[in-house]
Amino acid sequence: MGTWYRDYGSINDPAARQWIEKAAVQERQASKRGKRDDRGRIVEILRGRRHLCGVVCQHYGAKNAPNVRVLDQEGKERTVRRDKILDMAKDKLELPSRVALVQALAEIARRRETIKQRLEMRPLWEMALESNNISWSLVQLSQLYFAKTPNSDEQAGLLRALYEGAWFARQDADFVPLSAAAIEQRERQQREGEQQREQLEVAAHWLRQVADGQPGLPPSNAVEAIALLEDAVLFGKEGERCEEAAQLMQKAHLHGAKAAFEVLVKLGHWGEDENLELQRHKIAVEFSPEVEEDAESLVWLPAAAASRRWWRGQVWGWLENDEVCERAFSLRRTLKGYRLGIHLASPALLVPRDGAVDNAAFERGASMNIADRFVHMLPTAVRRAVGLTSTERKPCLTIAVEFDRQFAIKAYSIGVWKVQLKGVLVAPEHLDAKQEILHDIARHLRHSRLDAGALVLPEIRPKIVARKGNVDLLPRLIDSAAQLINGELTVLANALTGAFCATRDLPAVYRVALPVVERLVQQPTTDPLLLHQQRKSLPRTTLQLQPDRHHLVGWDTYGTIGRPLHRCEDLLMHRQLATYVLEGQVAYSAEEVERGLAGAAWVREAGPQVAGFGRRHWLLKYLEGRVGERVEALVVERVGLGLVVQILDCGLVDFVVGKAEVWARAGDVIGVEIAQVAARRNLLKLAKPQPHV
Repeated sequence: MGTWYRDYGSINDPAARQWIEKAAVQERQASKRGKRDDRGRIVEILRGRRHLCGVVCQHYGAKNAPNVRVLDQEGKERTVRRDKILDMAKDKLELPSRVALVQALAEIARRRETIKQRLEMRPLWEMALESNNISWSLVQLSQLYFAKTPNSDEQAGLLRALYEGAWFARQDADFVPLSAAAIEQRERQQREGEQQREQLEVAAHWLRQVADGQPGLPPSNAVEAIALLEDAVLFGKEGERCEEAAQLMQKAHLHGAKAAFEVLVKLGHWGEDENLELQRHKIAVEFSPEVEEDAESLVWLPAAAASRRWWRGQVWGWLENDEVCERAFSLRRTLKGYRLGIHLASPALLVPRDGAVDNAAFERGASMNIADRFVHMLPTAVRRAVGLTSTERKPCLTIAVEFDRQFAIKAYSIGVWKVQLKGVLVAPEHLDAKQEILHDIARHLRHSRLDAGALVLPEIRPKIVARKGNVDLLPRLIDSAAQLINGELTVLANALTGAFCATRDLPAVYRVALPVVERLVQQPTTDPLLLHQQRKSLPRTTLQLQPDRHHLVGWDTYGTIGRPLHRCEDLLMHRQLATYVLEGQVAYSAEEVERGLAGAAWVREAGPQVAGFGRRHWLLKYLEGRVGERVEALVVERVGLGLVVQILDCGLVDFVVGKAEVWARAGDVIGVEIAQVAARRNLLKLAKPQPHV
């Protein structure tokens, strides 16, 4: 069948033929490959979450071609898939220049956004929800809302409101009204959000008053506000609630972690010398009332209460921190030599397994000495109850060792005995005859360990005593007789209990260390340079369930029972050994021992960090009053053009920038100036290194 105009091909009227030819050309142009011309039509597109207004500036191919070229209100040309165009108006925008087009599009976008803001969506949602229609097209919702055929701006404004998803959900190209329950939940969340914003404003105002020195009454959410400031100080942008904390601090005009810290100090929540590592690891300082109450009501376990009293020689205690005597030693002559007793105060004989106190101890994992305080693993009531005294016999775990007259070990045993002190070993001290024998035994054990490859590195750094913001440094006594007795006999107790468990296949915890790769110290020394260099190359001591040699102490097996009041692995081993010697059974299987070790692994990592932070803070505090002074420092190594030095009177190690020429070597004592110190900022600046005169 031919086209309609072929029937008029023979018409002689020139005017009619001209009209027919024009119409035929237009039809061919419109129908050729299904093309249509959308250039100039106004479209609504979505970029990210932004609605943009644009105009079609180039048409690609047929009517159903996938792409069109759009100039948007920002003056950018984009290739847009046709199915990504949210709405295409019938109106066309034909202006002479690109600049005029962009300005017009921006104006249209403003009109549409204004219309969107003025729309009340609840009535439309209610009408759509009450209707039988499940889904609605944009045209249907536009007619329903405006009660007339809307213009292109009104329809596009409604489209923008629908795309927010607050009242309708998208379903392909249509919209479905949300359920009444979903709307109610959203409105409830909005109300809660508004309340939170109001509370945030109140808390911020209160914190601002505190910062200005004029604190008002704490608001109802004061605890929450303090927690957010803590998060900002301890974790900064890495905190779980960093965004909330940042909003609060911004509204309170608190700029930076230092400002937040100062507010917490003014509130009395933290002290000026707060150990932030302690807070960062969330280590509890106080015990809960439940744990304290349980600790007060504990009584000795029946088997411990029924144990015999120790009668094999007088007992001398070792008092380390002037609070509780945790360890004692006794000696008695025999026909063939000596009988030594190592007596360890044992909370395992008082604290039942899996009770409130026991759980708290294993949750803490260890005690921590952080200069200005001692964070204990066990409550005070437990420590005092098990601590050895001269007024009462108390059950303890005892390692009895038989020596010949040359101090060679002939036999040993482990038991539970009731012990009462005769006195304490003190330093400096005057030893009686039997204590002198204890000293001789300790020296013999030390020499034997050194011959077996042990490495003895004494602690020579001064002891820090910090109280109420003041700090004093006390010199340490190095290997006094009492210290040597305590140290060597405690090592012996650990070694013998390790051997005891290994030979009986008892599930146990062993301390193990690999050989030292580079041995710099051959004999015990107090040389700070050698000690610093040797400690840098020490192998890591590990805890494990398999016995192996501890090369640093020089024993083939080495347990861990010396500090049951302060380490959960020692408490575990005390309970294991006491149960075995009293009942012939084990308290923990190998799997339970392994779980106990794994549970306290975190404190073995966190403890040195917390203690190191506290020690450095208080040493910097000590130096704050000495800015401008010159002090003696030992060069421990050279790094680039600087020197790593150890300040001799306090033991603090830091870096000082040296001169370009190399003049100082490791081991030299030089003079440096304390140029700047700020303990809270962890800042120490040493300057002007010069040869010591």
